[in-house]
Amino acid sequence: MKRAIVAAVFFLSVCAALDAYVLFDDPWPDGAIVMQLQLGSGGTLIDGSDSWNAAAEDALATWNSHIGRVRLLAVRDSTAPIGDNNHYNNVFFSGSLYGHSLGSSTLALTTNWYRVSTRRRNEADVIFNNAFSWNSYRGTLRQRPDGATLADLHRVALHEFGHVLGLNHPNEYGQSVAAIMNSSVSNLDTLQSDDVTGATALYGTTDEVLPAPDDCSSQRERDPSCRQRRPSE
Repeated sequence: MKRAIVAAVFFLSVCAALDAYVLFDDPWPDGAIVMQLQLGSGGTLIDGSDSWNAAAEDALATWNSHIGRVRLLAVRDSTAPIGDNNHYNNVFFSGSLYGHSLGSSTLALTTNWYRVSTRRRNEADVIFNNAFSWNSYRGTLRQRPDGATLADLHRVALHEFGHVLGLNHPNEYGQSVAAIMNSSVSNLDTLQSDDVTGATALYGTTDEVLPAPDDCSSQRERDPSCRQRRPSE
C-alpha cells in the first residue's frame, strides 16, 4: 500500500479568558496509547519521585484522570528499541532528534506519525534535552546555583504528553490563556482548565467507555499501512 510521510516537531522552549485550546487534526484512534518510559532512575527527586520514569508516569496519570476514549499506558523502565518510526512510543533523554541537534533553548520535543488515509496517529516519541539540568518538583520554577533554570521534568512531561494527545500551543495562535500547553515553560505546574477542555474535546471525559482497540493501536503491530509520520516542541 502506498504510504505518505509527513513530518512536524513540537518544541517547548525556555523563556522567561476564554477556552483557547488549539488541536492538531490527527488524533489517536480510541483505545490504549502505550508509552515506553526510558528515562532511567535519577535517584530520588525533589517531589519524592523515585526515578525520572516515575515522574513521567505521574504526568501520564494526570492526563488520564480527565480523558475518556483513550488511555495513556506506561511501560516503566522499558527496553524497547529507540528509533523514529519504529512502532514504539519512546520517551527518553537525548541531545538530538535522531541525529539533529535540539539546540540550546529546546527543553523537550514530541514527534508523531500518523496514517494519512484516516488522519489518525500511531506513534509519538518524547525527547527531553539532556543538555539541561533536570529534577521534578512543584511550584515556582527553581534556579540552579549559577542562576539558570532547573528544569522540572514533571511539568514539561505534562506539556509534551499534551502534544502526544494532539494539543498544540494556544499562545502561538493569537490566544492569551493560562495553559500548560503554552509554548514556554512557566510557573504553572499542573493542567489548567483550557488544557483539560482541549483534551476532552478530542477524547471525551472519563465517563466515556474505552472501546476495544483497532488494528493499529498496538505498538507491536507491524502492518506498514499503519505507519505515517510527523513531529512537535
